[in-house]
Amino acid sequence: MTDRNNDEIRRHVADNYARAAEGEDNPCCTESEAGKSEAEKIAQKAGYSAEELDEDVSEAYRVLKAGGRLAISDVVKKREFPEEIKADPDNFSSCITGAITADKMRVLLKDAGFKDISIEPHDRSEEIVASWHDGFSVEDYIYLAGISAHKQDK
Repeated sequence: MTDRNNDEIRRHVADNYARAAEGEDNPCCTESEAGKSEAEKIAQKAGYSAEELDEDVSEAYRVLKAGGRLAISDVVKKREFPEEIKADPDNFSSCITGAITADKMRVLLKDAGFKDISIEPHDRSEEIVASWHDGFSVEDYIYLAGISAHKQDK
């Protein structure tokens, strides 16, 4: 995914939220009683664990309109971490050891009902991830990915 794609996605999301704030129907998702979109609530949730991800993916599917697209940027695990790296709580809280594999992400999305699932490394993933930790080569274990999936039309 290029910086241009990321900028387009950010603009699209900002436009949708602006239209929803002005009272227009949000083309992406349903609105809660409080006026904040359910998707916005999910997006604001930070520091999830892999156990919570299943619930969040199911909720995203529930609130997404038929034919809608889910787009996530997340950390994906390439391979298992050594025990000494997993034992450090800072590595979990900084989104390093809490990542799941692309295969597990595909299963979660498919089980929730999503189709056309794509998980692709971001262009500068290795460079960005390498800057996250000085103690080991974190880029050997995880990468940044653009994840997308579609909810079927009715």
